[in-house]
Amino acid sequence: MQTRMQHATVVVTILLAARVASAQFHDIPEHGFRVNLPLGWQRIEALSGNTILELARTDTPGKEARIVIVTFLADEGVDLSRICRDDHIRALESGSILGEKVSVLNVGRTQVTGIHALWGKTHRNLPSRGSTYEYTYEFFREYRGVRKGFTIRLTSYGDQNWFQSNSVAFDAFIQSIRFNQRPRLQRPTAPQAQWQTDPIPIRTQPPQPPRKPVQMKITEGDPF
Repeated sequence: MQTRMQHATVVVTILLAARVASAQFHDIPEHGFRVNLPLGWQRIEALSGNTILELARTDTPGKEARIVIVTFLADEGVDLSRICRDDHIRALESGSILGEKVSVLNVGRTQVTGIHALWGKTHRNLPSRGSTYEYTYEFFREYRGVRKGFTIRLTSYGDQNWFQSNSVAFDAFIQSIRFNQRPRLQRPTAPQAQWQTDPIPIRTQPPQPPRKPVQMKITEGDPF
């Protein structure tokens, strides 16, 4: 009897966990994708019209984090696959808000369901916030005939351990993105140098038929 009750308890727990997990998916139909909201993060009202999703996490005073997705109309002449590592670093270093120094910790390139994407990690000290880390992905995607740029950014206010904790949730957030339709595959038109990358786990996905949701696959190094 006890064994049966334990088995029933396990089954109920699994079913409840599945319900919670499935309830975390957030659809963004106007941009053709959905994403899994990480546990412990709260959705808040976006402060900008270009921000299509903003999440917040708070720990102790002085330790806060934000995840935002910002979109904009993309120039047809911009090709991220042609941007070299040094240019990417210089672009991140030029992102000072109040004249503070921006230190680039790491940069890399990957694919988001076939779309070429750049990512970078930076650190700065802001007068009002103190130690501030950022982890950003950027890519372009055409959906319903409109080419748009996407910036997905984690901003972590606090020490390095707090940033690492938030980075784990952010990696899972990025990998959970599902596109409603497969975009056209983008390939670099010029040879690219190998970029240093962080050891992000590789998710191996079986081939997916067209026009079905495809899970993001993050690969290490220059995939081309």
